[in-house]
Amino acid sequence: MSGRAGRRGFDPAGTVIFMSLPTSKIRRLLTASLATLRGNAPFTAAFLLRLFAYINPEVDGKRNKLETNETQKLKGGGGAAKGLKQQLLDPSDVQNEVVRRKAALTLLMAPFVLKTKHKRVENREEKSEELLVFTRMLKSLALFNVQLLRRLQMLDEKCYLHGFAQFALHMSQREPGNLVFVRLLQEGVFHRYFGKCNLFHQSDLGPAKDDWVCILAYIFTQKMLPFYDNLAVKTEAMPILPPMNEIIATEIEKHNQEVDELMLACLQLASVDRRLDNPVFALSGLSAECLSGSQINFVPAFRSEFILDERLVPLTHLTRSDHRGVKIHHNSYAFDFWKNPDLEALCSKNKLVKGERWYLINDFNKVLNEIANGLSYIAQPKDPLYKVAKEVAEEYDEHFRTAFRMKRKEGKDKGKEAEEEEEEAAAEVVVVAKEEPTQEKKDSPTV
Repeated sequence: MSGRAGRRGFDPAGTVIFMSLPTSKIRRLLTASLATLRGNAPFTAAFLLRLFAYINPEVDGKRNKLETNETQKLKGGGGAAKGLKQQLLDPSDVQNEVVRRKAALTLLMAPFVLKTKHKRVENREEKSEELLVFTRMLKSLALFNVQLLRRLQMLDEKCYLHGFAQFALHMSQREPGNLVFVRLLQEGVFHRYFGKCNLFHQSDLGPAKDDWVCILAYIFTQKMLPFYDNLAVKTEAMPILPPMNEIIATEIEKHNQEVDELMLACLQLASVDRRLDNPVFALSGLSAECLSGSQINFVPAFRSEFILDERLVPLTHLTRSDHRGVKIHHNSYAFDFWKNPDLEALCSKNKLVKGERWYLINDFNKVLNEIANGLSYIAQPKDPLYKVAKEVAEEYDEHFRTAFRMKRKEGKDKGKEAEEEEEEAAAEVVVVAKEEPTQEKKDSPTV
C-alpha cells in the first residue's frame, strides 16, 4: 500500500494504491472508523524554561523595555498612533516583547488537547464541566512546572533565567535528567564526591570515571530490562547497573519526593473537592496518601478527568517496581560499553537489537559531550569534576568511533561533521536492521 490519503481536516481527497492485498482487507481499511485523535499536556518544565528564555531574553532586555513603554504610550493615540502601534506589534517582529508574550500565551491557552478531551461526552453540560476541570488541570500543571523551576533556582521573581538555567537549556533535550543533573550540580554533590579522590593517581582516577559513567547512566538512560521469572538465579548474568553512591542516590530520591509532593499539591487546585484518587483505586487496598506520579498501578490511581503521562513529570527513577512489587532495573548497556566496547556483547548480554545499538550509544555519547562542553564554560581549569567529565567524554567518543568504524574528516567543522556522521551512520543502521550482514564491516557505519 502506498500513496497519501490526505491530512484529516485539511485535504478533501487523496490517492492510495493497494497492491497484493485481499479485497476483504481493502474494504475493511476503507470502511473502518477513524482512530480518535487525542492530545496531551502541551508543556513540560524544560519547555516552559525555553519559553521563558524566548519571552525574557537577556541580550535584548533594554530594547524590549523601550518597545514596551512606547506601546503603552500609544494606547490612547489617534490614527497615526494606531498605525505606529500596529507596526510595533507586527507578529513577525520577534524582537518585540509584546509580540513574544502574545505568541507564548496563544501556545499555552489553545492546546490541541482542549479540542479532543471532551468529544466522548454527549451531554453538553457534562462536556462543559469536564472541559472546565481539564482547563484548570492544565493551569495547575503550568503552576507546578513554574514553581519547580523557581525551587531549582532557575527563574527569579520576574521569571528571568537565573543560576544554572542556561546549563539546563543546553541539555533541554535530555529531560528530565537535565533538571536532576543541574540540582546535583548546584547543590555541590558532585564536587564533594569527586573532590575526595586524588585524580592525579590512576588508582583513583579509574574508579572515579566508572562512577561518573554509572551515575549518568542512571540519570539519562531510560531503557529497562524485561521481566525475569527467576531473578535470584539470573542476577549475576543480567546487565544491571552497579549500585549508585548512597549520597547521590539520597539526593536524587529527595528530589523525586519534592517533585511528587509539589505536583500533587498543585493538581488538587484543579479538583473541586480537592480529591485526586479514583474511587476504584480504594479497592486495591491503598489509600489516597499512596498517590504518586511515578507509581505503576494495575488500577488507574487518578480520576478520569486527569491526564497524567509520567513522561511529563520530571522524575528520575533509580529503581522501580511494578504493581506486583517486582523490581524493574535499568539496562546497563551504556556502562557495559564503557567497560567493554564490543558490539556483539550489546546484543548477547544487553539484548539490544542491532538496529538500535548505534542510536542508543550515540545518544549517551552526546550526553557526555554536552555535559563536558557545558562544564567548560562554568568550571575552573583545575576543577576535578571537569577533569573527569572531559576525559570520560573523550574516551567514550573514541570507543564509539572505533567500535562503529567511524573516522573524522579532516578540514571540516566539528558540528557539521557530527551532523553528516549522524545522517550517514543512521542510514546504514537502517539497512543493517532490514537484512542480516554477511561481514562485520557491514554492521559498522563508516564516515
